[in-house]
Amino acid sequence: MTATKVIDCQTLADWLKVGKNVSILDIRPLSERAEWHIPQSIHVNVYDALKAGDEKALNFLHLDKNIPVVSLCAGGKLSLFATEILAKKDYKAYSLAGGMKAWNYAWDTATIQIGDITILQIRRVAKGCLSYLVGSGNKAVVIDASLDPSIYTNLATENGWKIEYVTDTHIHADYVSRTKELAQTTGAKHLMIDTANILYDFVPVKNGEILKIGDAQLQVLHTPGH
Repeated sequence: MTATKVIDCQTLADWLKVGKNVSILDIRPLSERAEWHIPQSIHVNVYDALKAGDEKALNFLHLDKNIPVVSLCAGGKLSLFATEILAKKDYKAYSLAGGMKAWNYAWDTATIQIGDITILQIRRVAKGCLSYLVGSGNKAVVIDASLDPSIYTNLATENGWKIEYVTDTHIHADYVSRTKELAQTTGAKHLMIDTANILYDFVPVKNGEILKIGDAQLQVLHTPGH
């Protein structure tokens, strides 16, 4: 018996970023999909049938068999069964490892080069949260970290940078900041505006203050209200 093929969230995110043709099959209950979903996905109302072990649950499905099909559920378990069924029907089928729980942390990057300064925008594709890794010379600063610290340290290493500073533009209410954890992991200075009302230690910076990042200068601009 052939093992069920599994695809990780990062690979799927890369496929979508480059415009690869892929059919994404969302097998979750409609109530869960209504809360959030992958925009390119197709919803099929088969959750109860699959959960009951019905191997005919996807008999109605007619997709292009030359295009990979990725099935997804909440945690990546029921989608394995869906993928087995699809594979038997000669689809190039994959199950999304970890399901939508894992998709929450998928990410990609965009790069802007300004002279000797490199700005990496790190984007959580599921949530739209943006963080930035700004590097010059052999130093870098991370702004608004929201992913595992290893992602930022690996990107910094790839570019020959040491993360010297980390900071948040503001106190976030829409996601959990990973800046404090990143500071602890890297030993970087944790900067915040001097008026920040937070209960952990940080290095205060003032409006208009200039920070040196490698060969570049970064100016602190206090924009209250967000």
